[in-house]
Amino acid sequence: IVRRLYSLNPEDYDGIMLYYPSSTMSANELLVVKLKSMKQQDLVVDCIKTRNQTQKNSFKGYGATQTKLLENSITEVRGNYILYVVDEHAATIRDTFVKAL
Repeated sequence: IVRRLYSLNPEDYDGIMLYYPSSTMSANELLVVKLKSMKQQDLVVDCIKTRNQTQKNSFKGYGATQTKLLENSITEVRGNYILYVVDEHAATIRDTFVKAL
């Protein structure tokens, strides 16, 4: 799924966790990537941006609530971890993520 949604090969990283909706009518997602090398950071962030834009395009015109969630999504880079969250509680999730590190 990570490969299909984000064009990332999970075997290239120290770890990847993805929660995504079971319904195509929801944009909520949570992705955490643990990099093997800081050189991977730009690629992962670019893949997240692409996924976000793809989702915005999918919901454009009919999914105003989902589009707003995508517009307010958070991508947080901390050391060799990257968090991407699309959720109404994105800021709280980010804060919890940062505290856990």
